[in-house]
Order: sequence, then structure tokens, then C-alpha cells
Amino acid sequence: MAIKPPNYQKDAVPTKKGWAHPKTGELLVSTKLSQADIDQYLGVTPTEPEAIVIDLTADVSQMVEDLETPGALMDAQRADLEKLTKDQLEELGREHGIELDRRFLKSKMVDQLLEHLS
Repeated sequence: MAIKPPNYQKDAVPTKKGWAHPKTGELLVSTKLSQADIDQYLGVTPTEPEAIVIDLTADVSQMVEDLETPGALMDAQRADLEKLTKDQLEELGREHGIELDRRFLKSKMVDQLLEHLS
């Protein structure tokens, strides 16, 4: 469905709230317009955002290996554990015989893990 500006203001600008005056920005006609309709009216072709891929597996696996060596947990930094997701913390806890509840805050999960392993 193509959108059209009001007959009395052909140079009106489409916004998500409706049609606005091109110079003052005053809302002339209040109606909901979708971003797709606005883009089509303005001749803008939507582009897909470029995907950003971050590979954390190498760092996480190294931290897990470090934690599995005897005494290394005491040397582990809380900040390193805070970098893990709740799922990763839960998995690490299972590997060390503790069941962590993901409903808790991540900081609470880290506390429980450090307390169990110390």
C-alpha cells in the first residue's frame, strides 16, 4: 500500500507518527506509518545490518582448562568468570560437581562456584 501526503501539503514528510511539515516539523496528519512504508515512499532500500561474529570459544576453553588444574582456581580472577555466560557457568559447575541455578544473578552463580571450588 503506497502512502500519500495530504493534498494541502504535498511536500509533507512521513514519520512513524504521521505526516509532518517539512520546515517546522509540526504534525499535520496523525496516523501510524510503518518504517517500510516510509522507506518505500522516500525511495530508500533497506539493507541488512552486517553480522558481527565474535568467537569466544578459544578464550572460554582456555579459562576452563586453567580452572581444571589443581590450585589454579584460587588464582582465577573473578573478572574472568564474569565473562562467561550463565549457561557456561552452569556447565562449568556441573563439571566440578555443583548444580548452579540460572535463575540467580550471574554474580551469585560465580560466588557459589568459587565457594564450592575453594
